[in-house]
Formats: sequence, C-alpha cells, structure tokens
Amino acid sequence: MYDESLYGERSLTAGEQGYITKQQAPEKIVTALRQILAGRLYLSEELTSQLLTRAVSGKSAVTGPRISTLSDRELGVFELIGQGRRRLRLRPASN
Repeated sequence: MYDESLYGERSLTAGEQGYITKQQAPEKIVTALRQILAGRLYLSEELTSQLLTRAVSGKSAVTGPRISTLSDRELGVFELIGQGRRRLRLRPASN
C-alpha cells in the first residue's frame, strides 16, 4: 500500500487523472479507463480512503518531507535498493 499511496499521489500531483496498479483485476482496469475517459478521476478504494483520511487529519500524505523532493528516477532507485538489488544499470538522463 505504501507504493500505491506514494506513486498514486505523485501521479495526481503531476496532473494524471487516475492511478491503478497492474496487479488489479482486468475488470477494474477497464473500469478505471472508462472513468478517466469520461473525465472523472479514478483511484482504488484503498488509496481514496487513505488520501481522504490524511486530508481530514491534516497529516502530510508522504512520510517525511524529504521523500517528496526525490525525482521519479531517484525514487525508483531507492525502491530497487529496498528490494535487495545490488547492481543497478543506470542510464543517462535524457534531455
């Protein structure tokens, strides 16, 4: 749920209309696509509940202020390190 919360919020902040993980059932993915194509936002029930709870409580949606300053690539590298990856192939950033 941490990944979904973090990436879901980052997606919305970046202007996306929704967020769903690829582990969801195909029917939910189709529902998400239809909702987004209709001009509405789509988030999983769990993510919606978590974001609303944080908004009501006034707590930051991201744990600690530093993580929100990471680029998507930096966040991905930390995720791979957390998964135990020892070697990372880093590609130069495209301009």
